[in-house]
Amino acid sequence: MIGRLLARMTLLSMIVGILAIFSGAQTVEPCIIVQPLPKLPENYGMLDVQVTTTFRVELLSSGTVGKVAMVSPERIRELDELALAAVHKLRFRPKEIDGSPVTTHGVISYGYSWRFQGWRQISPETLKMCDSDPSDGPFIVDTYAEGAYWIEVPKPWFTRLIVISADNRELMPNSHDDAQPTIPGYYAAKKESEPFTHYPFKAVQVGNGRATFSTKVVEGVHFVFIGISGTEFDEPSNIPDVPFIKGTLFTYRNGKLIKREKVKFGHAVNA
Repeated sequence: MIGRLLARMTLLSMIVGILAIFSGAQTVEPCIIVQPLPKLPENYGMLDVQVTTTFRVELLSSGTVGKVAMVSPERIRELDELALAAVHKLRFRPKEIDGSPVTTHGVISYGYSWRFQGWRQISPETLKMCDSDPSDGPFIVDTYAEGAYWIEVPKPWFTRLIVISADNRELMPNSHDDAQPTIPGYYAAKKESEPFTHYPFKAVQVGNGRATFSTKVVEGVHFVFIGISGTEFDEPSNIPDVPFIKGTLFTYRNGKLIKREKVKFGHAVNA
């Protein structure tokens, strides 16, 4: 009797195993929620280099970072250590197989350039940012208006910029400056010697003379912009029809309005 029962259980296990093989396991790849920027080096301002620091990262099923290995061909110790510290603060959704989280690996890269005030994230091919929340959007940007825009008013310059694109997709790298951000959003730094904080867009619309955007909340802060878009002649580069965006920027902390200011962003023109 027991022998027959065991035989039936063995047969049932085999059938379940065969069905699992043919049905295929349902896999959800890992994705990045937040990729923090590294701190600036102590000798920032004198370290005039442009490098990419890349790591192979163990993405544990617990949602925390495990072992990290350097894979960059070019190494500067101070920058490597700062980037490594940032990697350990990575927030991600672990890989899932049939609904269960599993450990896997991914590649994380940072670019450093004195020309762009330090660090920027480099979006890897194998480990993507997590999909936007279903409540996000719309993301509607006329083709002519795509690109990076630096703050022109008020000063100081080079402390804020926005990166916008149709469908909120990542832009192609700038051939004139590969340190320029390509991931859409609002970037802000307190001063030129500090790294940028990236505020991803929750929604953005630019076109037909209008411009609006709102960002996601980062450390309790988010932004809302309402204004206009257009084109103008750029005298420094002698280029006509350069896009600009200007209007009112509202700053919120913990849901309360703490600042409103008139701002203007000019397209990053490369002659």
